[in-house]
Amino acid sequence: MPQVVRPLDALAQLTELRATFDRLERVLAGEARRSYSTWDEIGTALGISCQAAHRFVNRASGL
Repeated sequence: MPQVVRPLDALAQLTELRATFDRLERVLAGEARRSYSTWDEIGTALGISCQAAHRFVNRASGL
């Protein structure tokens, strides 16, 4: 039987999931770069430009 979830509880869970996915995205983008993926490849995988990918990875690594 499906479990009834209150909308506010679902929103809170979604917020937690989004934060987890954001952290994972940054880790994987950094790993891709350390594995010699190009900025264009990383940008394509993220759905952003290569310039935005460069900023994204550098911001994630604290550079």
